[in-house]
Amino acid sequence: MELARDEEKALDGNCGEALATAYRILVAIGEATGAKKLVPIKWAHISGVNYNTIGDGGMRFLEKFSTSAKFAVKTTINPMGYDRSKPEDIPHSFRRDKKI
Repeated sequence: MELARDEEKALDGNCGEALATAYRILVAIGEATGAKKLVPIKWAHISGVNYNTIGDGGMRFLEKFSTSAKFAVKTTINPMGYDRSKPEDIPHSFRRDKKI
C-alpha cells in the first residue's frame, strides 16, 4: 500500500505511539482489502465502545490508546447501552458517573 511521507513517518512512530497504532490498523485493513492508498477524510466514526463487544482486551487497548490519542478530524462514537437493572455488570473503569 502506497503511503505519503508524513503517513510513513506516523507509521514509524515519529508522531507518537497512538498515531502509529492507528496507521498500523489502517494499513492492515487497506492491505487486506487491496487498497492502493489512503484517502483524505474530514470525519471519522469509531465503533466498538460497548464492553459487551470488546471485552477486557478491548478495554485495555482503549485505556492505553486514550492516554495519548488526539483527533485531527471530527469524530463520533457509538453510544453505549447497558441494562439499567444490572449496573454491577458495567466495569467500574467504564463508568463516567461512578455512582451508577
